[in-house]
Amino acid sequence: MTSQTQKALLLQSKCGEFVVGERQVDKPGPGEVLIKVHAVGLNPADWKLRKYGVLIKEYPAVLGGDIAGEIEDLGEGVTGFTKGDRVFCAAAEFESKWGGYQHYTIAMAPAVAKIPDSFSYDDVASVPLALSTAYGGLYHPHPLGLGIQPPTSPDALNKYAGEPFLVLGGSSAVGQMAIQLAQISGFSPIIATASLHNAKDLQLLGATHVLDRKLAFDDLSTQVKQILAGKPLNYVFDSIALPDTHQTGLDLLAEGGQLESVFPGHLKEEPGPGNKRVSAYGAFLTLDFNLKLFTPLYQNLITGWLSSGRIKPNRVEVLPNGLGGILDGLKRLEADAVSRTKLIAHPQETQNAPKLAMPVGLNPADWKLQEIYGFMIKEYPTVLGADIAGEIEEVGEGVDRFKKGDKVLCQAADIQTKWGGFQHYTIAISLAVAKIPDGLQYEEAASVPLALSTAYGGLYHPNPLGLALAPPTSPEALGKYKGEPFVVLGGSSAVGQMAIQLARISGFSPIIATASLHNAQDLKSIGATHVLDRKLSVESLSAQANQILSGKPLRYVFDAISLPETQKYGLDLLSEGGQLQSMFSVHSKAEPGPGNKRINAYGAFWTHEYNLKLYTPLYRDLVTGWLSTGKIKPNRVETLHNGLEGILEGLKKLESDAVSRTKLIAHPQETQ
Repeated sequence: MTSQTQKALLLQSKCGEFVVGERQVDKPGPGEVLIKVHAVGLNPADWKLRKYGVLIKEYPAVLGGDIAGEIEDLGEGVTGFTKGDRVFCAAAEFESKWGGYQHYTIAMAPAVAKIPDSFSYDDVASVPLALSTAYGGLYHPHPLGLGIQPPTSPDALNKYAGEPFLVLGGSSAVGQMAIQLAQISGFSPIIATASLHNAKDLQLLGATHVLDRKLAFDDLSTQVKQILAGKPLNYVFDSIALPDTHQTGLDLLAEGGQLESVFPGHLKEEPGPGNKRVSAYGAFLTLDFNLKLFTPLYQNLITGWLSSGRIKPNRVEVLPNGLGGILDGLKRLEADAVSRTKLIAHPQETQNAPKLAMPVGLNPADWKLQEIYGFMIKEYPTVLGADIAGEIEEVGEGVDRFKKGDKVLCQAADIQTKWGGFQHYTIAISLAVAKIPDGLQYEEAASVPLALSTAYGGLYHPNPLGLALAPPTSPEALGKYKGEPFVVLGGSSAVGQMAIQLARISGFSPIIATASLHNAQDLKSIGATHVLDRKLSVESLSAQANQILSGKPLRYVFDAISLPETQKYGLDLLSEGGQLQSMFSVHSKAEPGPGNKRINAYGAFWTHEYNLKLYTPLYRDLVTGWLSTGKIKPNRVETLHNGLEGILEGLKKLESDAVSRTKLIAHPQETQ
């Protein structure tokens, strides 16, 4: 039974302070649902509303416009949902009962969508308000929106082919959605301003050109005109909505053009110079015309768009301390210290939240060691958990690279209780510990170490354990294998993703990965040149691979799944004399396979001296820099609830193959 009161983050007064307090749990009225909020996204609008004191009618107020959770109760007349359904929505209005910065919130049922099976609460909490704001800004009739025809029918798709579109603030949450919607509507070129390190990511979303957001106006104007090649710029979408971006947008527009802003505070109702129209849109669902516009979006389009990859959620960063962590998150947004990342809070974790999250990543090995292999564990009871991120609590004698409080990541040194991460504190070999670069969160860091170590050892360890490639520790080794094909079986697994990225660093091409095809674009963004459906028969897979290879021999296959059927696939694909790299020795043979094909198996145990020698330069010299520069990208993560207890359900999901290109993360310190 739902409690009558709940924790909430309250904006106490106009231009006042946010404090964690209590308020009643609202009851859903006709056409409404009550949602238990598992994830809520932070938005720049939240600090702007506090700072400028606009749009909020009553205090104390609860904000939080991006909501993901589960249906707790249904109001009269609501159909299509049942209690427990996983859903997401945007807050209907700036009124406390609709806000997401609390344990439970009310939503208007027509504007609630079900979460696709492969997406986490954190993933979808990055979507609704940004999507609704961009959707309304593009497709709402004048004078609130640009009046573009909504993409709700086949004839509206690609309708605006050849028409330029400019997004100011392309890496913001709303900016990314505006880019993707402009692509769906066929606009081209699609020009975005952003920090240039986000350029490739925005181009994957649909931007044809990304210009440095720090350019002086004259330089920006020159570059835009070069891209337009004489075409008029009739549409500018300002997703930042500050006075300077507002002026920039107006100055770039062609005569008679339209500027769409996401915040009305700086706008004038009359047309600007050159009869340029300025409009601002707020995605308030309590307004009938908005509910009419958004109902087909949430009821018919968005779940499918997400499933098919037509709309991609933001990269997310989960804040610690539940509602209490939102305060620092809003300060970071106001300081412009967040780029192409959606900050997410977990309201349910407000009580008993630790001072600092200490995540641990789950791995398929954790269930395979128990259910399939029954070996490698020397003593019971034992503690598993190999992907660890946290802070240094104490250093042993002779350790001089670290001090108490350093943020670090590491891999469990062996399958032995003192090294395991499924506990509050663990021991690590200092040579196998790396500092977490600024800007990378514990959750992201916890997705890296074991997968990276396993892939690194598999590629670079000498035979018979690895493929014996030249490690990329010197300039001459980078790109050494240019033009040499490489296949990764299970490319969307954590290890598979690392194998793809390391193969790219070493220069392999083509890099062919097998995976679910909805992950194809993501895998190509980290280095795969071709992605083949993992469900193909061996005959179809072989035929497609041979077509890509164009007669080149395939000497290297990396099996990131390591089950008997994937090992057979790998052997069948290999050329004579080639090598199959597996992660589990239980399926490998010491002697060569048919056609003199070698089968290697590698385990990344740091207690073995030969591994320590291989990995020390990786963790000491390479991994922190690779993560900082984006040469190695962490996995997308999903945070499990209930601390250590949540690991049990997570392992079941891994065993049932219900996790794709996502790293499951637990917070041991949050165990009740």
